[in-house]
Amino acid sequence: MAMYIILFSSMITLLSTGLQLILEYRNSIEQIETELATIENSSLSSLSQSVWVADSVFIETQLDGISANPEFEYLMIEVDGQIKWASGERVSTRVIEKTFPLVFQYKQQQQTIGTLTIISSVDNILNRLLARLLVVLLSNGVKTFFVAGFMLIVFQRFIGRHLNDITLFIHAYDPKDNNEKLVLSRRANDKNSEVDELDEVVLALNQYMAEIELQKVEREDAEKARLKSESLYHNLLEQQSDLISYIDKFGARTFVNTAFCRFTGLSVKQLLRQPSGNHHSGQISQGVIEASVNLTPGQPIAEHEYEMLRSDGEQRWILWTDTGVFNDHGELIGIQAVGRDISERKALETQLRHSQKMEVIGQLTGGVAHDFNNLLGIMMGNTELLGDTIGEAENAHTHIISLTRAIDRASSMTKRLLAFSRQQTLSPKSTALNGLVLGLEDMLVRTLGEMIELKVHLGPGNCDAMIDPNELDSALLNLAINARDAMPEGGVLTIETSNATLNEKYTKRYDDVSAGDYIKIDVRDTGTGMSPDIMDNVFEPFFTTKEFGKGSGLGLSMVYGFVKQSNGHVAVSSEQGEGTTVSLYLPVSTEKTEAMENIEPTYDKVTGRKTILLVEDDQEVREIAVRLLNANGYSVIQAQDGQQALDIIDQQLGKFDLIFTDVVMPNNMSGIDLAEKVIAKLINMKILLTSGYPETIADHDNLKALGIELIAKPYKKAQLIAAIERTLALEVESLR
Repeated sequence: MAMYIILFSSMITLLSTGLQLILEYRNSIEQIETELATIENSSLSSLSQSVWVADSVFIETQLDGISANPEFEYLMIEVDGQIKWASGERVSTRVIEKTFPLVFQYKQQQQTIGTLTIISSVDNILNRLLARLLVVLLSNGVKTFFVAGFMLIVFQRFIGRHLNDITLFIHAYDPKDNNEKLVLSRRANDKNSEVDELDEVVLALNQYMAEIELQKVEREDAEKARLKSESLYHNLLEQQSDLISYIDKFGARTFVNTAFCRFTGLSVKQLLRQPSGNHHSGQISQGVIEASVNLTPGQPIAEHEYEMLRSDGEQRWILWTDTGVFNDHGELIGIQAVGRDISERKALETQLRHSQKMEVIGQLTGGVAHDFNNLLGIMMGNTELLGDTIGEAENAHTHIISLTRAIDRASSMTKRLLAFSRQQTLSPKSTALNGLVLGLEDMLVRTLGEMIELKVHLGPGNCDAMIDPNELDSALLNLAINARDAMPEGGVLTIETSNATLNEKYTKRYDDVSAGDYIKIDVRDTGTGMSPDIMDNVFEPFFTTKEFGKGSGLGLSMVYGFVKQSNGHVAVSSEQGEGTTVSLYLPVSTEKTEAMENIEPTYDKVTGRKTILLVEDDQEVREIAVRLLNANGYSVIQAQDGQQALDIIDQQLGKFDLIFTDVVMPNNMSGIDLAEKVIAKLINMKILLTSGYPETIADHDNLKALGIELIAKPYKKAQLIAAIERTLALEVESLR
């Protein structure tokens, strides 16, 4: 404190001394200006008169009198630009120079006859002040020192020692201990004295200490609550199955939970030591970078997906939800990342997209096949009618046979399209797969050729399958042909049967297969194999990797559609250069297996004229059917839709031997609807259905039990007449 007072006193001394010297300087300057004004008022007139008469003696006397003033250093009178009289010597560098005009009145006119210049020395003034500086400084210093010393004594007596007590009290204060209040030793016996500033300081300090004590208790309670909350939060994080981590702004992990360690197979220390981008895949770092770019205080949450390697070596899809942590300036300082394993969901989404795509393609191909079957029916009917009318011309019959074969091939293609779209007519029955495969062995050997070895492994004790054996024959033949084409240099084709069970974990990845027992047929080759891109499209119609003209691309799509329509499942595994395995999972049969028969349809020429009500919305198809029926001795009445057929039946009740109707027809009445309405009126009426879209009757098996047969378009004349004869021969009344 004393040091500050000394410094303060010194500053006051310097300031007061400087101020005093400045005032004296200004007074000296003002004194010179006053003397100059006096000379101007009292001496200029006489000087002007002396200069006019050139009285040098008087002029010099006057100049000597003026220069007697110590403030004036040099005086001179100039006439016509020349110095005529002067007094003193000019030696100073800092001066005050004043010039007065000398004016004399001559003949009533004021005339300037010269000038008087007076130069005053400022250096003299400064020298006098400098000489006084030490005296003034010492004088002021002594006075200031005594005043400051007195103030110091008073301050120390009444304020300083109490401030020292306050300082010692603050230094001795320990927030952890119970401290006493601050009390100063002043006015102890004066209860009525007014409260001054020191009392207010002590009161404020005691209140502040009390608040600190209260805050200490509150902090202790808050700390206990925080530790409890952190413990609960930590336990909650550790119990989560999601992967949770915190990543700082430098991309380094600072926290991971147990689920993260369990997933990666690494310890907490191992994970925290490495940057976030070093964990098995650089994609993590990329995800963090992308998230940090997109996160803002207004949009603090971002999601991204990528694959991570699990501790068991399996790649898993993880959905990361990143929440940005920002400081008060809106700068990103960290990311809270929560990762959820969505591998099953991704697999289901992929399977769903594939199923939806296959379903859309199936609907498209089924519709095309239906319309194409109608066109083929028209061509087949006209071809057969043409064959009946041209006589014995050999060349014409050759052309008709060639045309018929082409129509058969086109019909086979539409059948494969319907098989893919699950819209073909199947005749499932309990079938022993081992026997079916053995029966195909000779045909498969001939199909594969000499360069490919066929191996058949039949599992013992296999269950029977509920499938259409003829379609399964075609499916296995198609798989064998594809395998042969995949082994141009030769190889081995293995067909293996076994019982199999698909569990729920497997079936969850697919939306159209149920868990349970199946009969499995593996068709395995040692060919070129397939890439993942090809495998994604392998079941699509017309998709083929063969050269143009060497494959239709319908073989595997037919297999796929047939197995799916049979409530089975198809799986393909393949690696390039390692071969391909196609696995067919077929439903288990609970019925007794019957011996398979292959009976060709035969019919006898109809005797007696029968009347048929033909119901067909396509005019050209209807006309061909009429001509085929008329050519074989049937009388035909036509109707273009179901309602017209019902009107005709009401008008000519009981005049028909059989109703031959298309299934798919307009005006909200199908052939099945028509059949049900007719049976309700005429229980013994014979009904034959036809369709280029056979799946329309697949869910109406009860109609078969009622003696209603279905013939698929396009049909040949022999097939049509045989179906009509079979239907006419039925005793349908006993079935209904």
